[in-house]
Amino acid sequence: MRRAGEECLAGLAGHSGSYVRFVRGTAGGRGRAAMRLGMIIDYAHGFDETAELLPDYEAAGLRLVAVPEAYSFDAVSQLGYLAARSRTIELASAILPVYSRTPALLAMTAAGLDHLSGGRFTLGIGASGPQVVEGFHGVPYDAPLGRTREVIEICRRVWRREPLRHEGKHFRIPLAKTEGTGLGKPLKLINHPVRDRIPIAVAALGPGNVAMTVEIADAWQPLFFHRERYRAAWGEALDLGYSRRDPALGTLDIMLQVPVAVGEPTGEILAPVRRQLALYIGVWARAARTSTTSSPAGTATPSRPRRSRSCTSRDAGRTPLARSPTSWSGACRWSETPTSCGARSPTSPPPASPRCCSTPGHRAGQAGRRRRDRRRPVAAQPLTRCPMTSHALGQGTGPLKGLRVVELAGIGPGPHAATILADLGADLIRIERPGGGGFGVEPRGSDLLTRGRPSVALDLKHPAAVAAVLELVAGADALVEGMRPGVTERLGLGPDDCLARNPRLVYARMTGWGQSGPWARTAGHDLNYISITGTLHGLGQDPERPHFPQNLLGDFGGGSTYLVIGLLAALVEARASGRGQVVDAAIVDGTAHLNLMWASMLASGVAKEQRGANVLDGGIPNYRIYATADGEHVSVAALEPRFHAELLRLTGVDPALAEDPDALGTALAEAFKGKTRAEWAEIFDGTDGCVAPILPFREAVRHPHIAARGVFVEHEGRVQPAPAPRFSRTEATLSKGPSAPGQDTRAALEAWGIGNVDELIASGAAHEANR
Repeated sequence: MRRAGEECLAGLAGHSGSYVRFVRGTAGGRGRAAMRLGMIIDYAHGFDETAELLPDYEAAGLRLVAVPEAYSFDAVSQLGYLAARSRTIELASAILPVYSRTPALLAMTAAGLDHLSGGRFTLGIGASGPQVVEGFHGVPYDAPLGRTREVIEICRRVWRREPLRHEGKHFRIPLAKTEGTGLGKPLKLINHPVRDRIPIAVAALGPGNVAMTVEIADAWQPLFFHRERYRAAWGEALDLGYSRRDPALGTLDIMLQVPVAVGEPTGEILAPVRRQLALYIGVWARAARTSTTSSPAGTATPSRPRRSRSCTSRDAGRTPLARSPTSWSGACRWSETPTSCGARSPTSPPPASPRCCSTPGHRAGQAGRRRRDRRRPVAAQPLTRCPMTSHALGQGTGPLKGLRVVELAGIGPGPHAATILADLGADLIRIERPGGGGFGVEPRGSDLLTRGRPSVALDLKHPAAVAAVLELVAGADALVEGMRPGVTERLGLGPDDCLARNPRLVYARMTGWGQSGPWARTAGHDLNYISITGTLHGLGQDPERPHFPQNLLGDFGGGSTYLVIGLLAALVEARASGRGQVVDAAIVDGTAHLNLMWASMLASGVAKEQRGANVLDGGIPNYRIYATADGEHVSVAALEPRFHAELLRLTGVDPALAEDPDALGTALAEAFKGKTRAEWAEIFDGTDGCVAPILPFREAVRHPHIAARGVFVEHEGRVQPAPAPRFSRTEATLSKGPSAPGQDTRAALEAWGIGNVDELIASGAAHEANR
């Protein structure tokens, strides 16, 4: 895994960068940090190559792509293209100068990109600097702080679709009569934005700009952030900004841009960053001689396109490139959280060795190397090293790679639905009570319904455990739970709690009776649920009583299958609307829907509610189960005339009996009793007689057709069904086997960005299984 990660990270070299989001613990705003990998695309070159590899980066766990602008190609066009090329990656501008576009156009642009991306866009803005603003855009560089504040106010008003009125020092909308024709009237945005609150990130360095950013923005983009010295540079500004910050704004993301290079710390590697530092410091020094304005981020404009900066995880020592060391670039995102008294605590720096969460794919790394080898080497930059952590913890491949799902452990259909998602490549984390519990396979490490995802043991009666789950939810695409209605609400993990943390979340609920109705809160199991839907009544051939197919029909047919369908449908809708929703999957609903054809046949008079009297329940002799000479059975399903004729030919039954169903049934029963199941299987093998042997599980795995398709596989010493269905391009594969409750608590929580795992374990909120 580590090698695969290094290869993909190396594949970013020379044309792109990374963002890594630091997410801090919730206890008083303190705790260890974790990182989420992102990337800055170089505005000088490499966009086409990066866009081509974007699906691979996305599958590998990349969470953010940022596009700078400077005085190169505009960032908006590129972001629109990336929105079409991606499914889950967050997109950001880094940055759009507030001088180059009107505030309303910035708001329109952000709303448009948020629409194209399905609610994945962050508007990154900043004052840039005089050289770009005056030298390229030709407008005066004045009052950067005041202009930025008003731009943010106007953008948020536009997204709320309020008639646009603004009387500020720098912008007046509509334009006053003395400044124009006087014909302008307040207008509101025609379209309905995906979100009425698109995140705004501000690039800021000077004390006044930093204080304003912390006060009113959703994210801050500093430059040359040093974890041990940032308080000396910005401490007072941070404290002032936090003292004024409205709690309704929520957590402030801090995007830390940190130079990183893969290679040894040689002079060749350090030289580019020295030049970059000299460039920025030189521009600031010149600006200081001519202006007293607080310096915003991005004041410098390089004489030639600069390379952006990076942060990644890297083991010390080995360079994975055959050629000279190559650099890539990016930033870290660090979220400040409220202290217990409601103020913000900017005092605790990120840890010395933060964990990077990524699962870069081998193919992405290979493609990156092939493209990089056609370019001249790029000088490496100073390196920062941190240990590699697996993001997906061994999940397989498949079309759902990159989808993140939190599973609140249950029994039956809930785990089965989660297994389907994991089999298809989704990145799941299973939350269960310490020691497990409920009805399941023992030992729990052998339960195939828990394969494909790590197990985390949390005591959800502990407030810190609930807070940890909400942190997981904040970074997830969906949540699956199968508790009785009202249980998650009492725990503080209901739909309202989770959607407040993540408005795009799909909250998928699996129950037997459903979330509403007189029986919604009563106990029941599969057999009960299919009983009242009219489904169980018609099963079997015995007129005296119905027969039931284990729990396949209710739990898995009407339950987990419909839960997965609903979850995926809601995810597709959320990509377009930017809004999550609750999926109420009830076994009674799904089972009734499975019975659609039977309901149609009853309504048309083709069938009747009598067991063993209809076409598909054994009421006709050519669709029935027959015993063989050795006490085994075969299934017969020769409905169509030509298949029926083949059945009679191969069994030796007189075709004239076809006119008398009772006589035909008796003749077929006698014929099948004359040979063993194996003999009949050989006779009908490869024919259109529609006869198949009825096999127990131990024999089914060895059937020639089943074996040829690989329907069952042996994985980690266990024979089990392979993932289904099959895909021509994004093949689903098995990886991680079943986990005992709490077996992966520490690794999984850290990989998902929970930084205070030691505190959770020490407090009893989290538990680790004994290995």
